[in-house]
Amino acid sequence: MDALEEKKKQLRRQMKALRDAISEAERERARVLITERILGHQWFYGANRVLAFMPFGSEIDITEILQETIRQGKDLYLPRTEGAQIRFYRVRDLKALVPGTYGILEPPAPADEGESLYRYDPGEEALRGDARFPELCIMPGLAFDVTKARLGYGGGYYDRFLADKFLLSLQSIAVGFACQQVPELLPVLPSDVRPGQVILV
Repeated sequence: MDALEEKKKQLRRQMKALRDAISEAERERARVLITERILGHQWFYGANRVLAFMPFGSEIDITEILQETIRQGKDLYLPRTEGAQIRFYRVRDLKALVPGTYGILEPPAPADEGESLYRYDPGEEALRGDARFPELCIMPGLAFDVTKARLGYGGGYYDRFLADKFLLSLQSIAVGFACQQVPELLPVLPSDVRPGQVILV
């Protein structure tokens, strides 16, 4: 293991321990705040499709955001781990999710991908800058710095998923607790994708 990967590994352990130690009262406060921040965000307001994640372990709770996405009639997509990649499938009811890789709730394997599989198609108007891109991606992470660099869990799933989705990466928001902001610059690779915004509460 090279020095960069060893530094990332140590930082992941430190940040996960820090996040695990957050009190229940602080978690509830953060849940309320992140829900208000995202539901009131212009990117959420204008999005027709929202790609997000199902919170797991000590991650910040965005369940209410997922439920409100469905309630407002927006298309909600959640990730399913398939080998070395994640693919997003439309979810109409959170109760339909099943335990998947690492025990995280995810969409069940579709009998027919059909319209359920997320396909990135920004459209010519959006690529020319003539129209707003009507999609939003909300992602988790372990640590963030002032340059919006993100340290994930080491699998590289979001980096690979967003690598060829320029507009979606620009209109992505990483969320977490305030304690996940680190003062030093994170060790990054050229393949690491920065979210468009980071919101920590």
